[in-house]
Amino acid sequence: MKTLSARPRLSYRSASLSFLLIALAALPVADIAFTALDPAAEFQRLIAGALQPAFSAVEVWSVIWTVAFAVLGVAAGGVAGLAMALIFDRFLPIRLFSAFLRSVHELFWALFLLQITGLSPATGILAIALPYTGIFAKVFAEIIEGSGSLR
Repeated sequence: MKTLSARPRLSYRSASLSFLLIALAALPVADIAFTALDPAAEFQRLIAGALQPAFSAVEVWSVIWTVAFAVLGVAAGGVAGLAMALIFDRFLPIRLFSAFLRSVHELFWALFLLQITGLSPATGILAIALPYTGIFAKVFAEIIEGSGSLR
């Protein structure tokens, strides 16, 4: 006998159908427009640039700054991840926070942080450091657990 208080389970199919219906309902108000006067010409320029890149147009200092931001972001993530790894196995909130940091891509962190810090080097460094903090916390915690140290 079925009880009246039983809630229906959300299956993969019903969740997918729900998202599809929401997307279709939002389509009339979506900002879908071509901003280029000739999209075919823009696509041809894209392909031509991919086939014959103009390396002389790349500024050397831009490459140096990009690498420096990446190194600083990964280093900051490594230091913060090591600090989190030391208490990773004892506190569930730390494990959940680490999983949250890992689950968001660097690009989305950058878009979010742009609203807070503006267009600055700190935005790029933090956008790289945050997900790497979660990654390093998990990896370092597994290394610590596997070695049996700090117990």
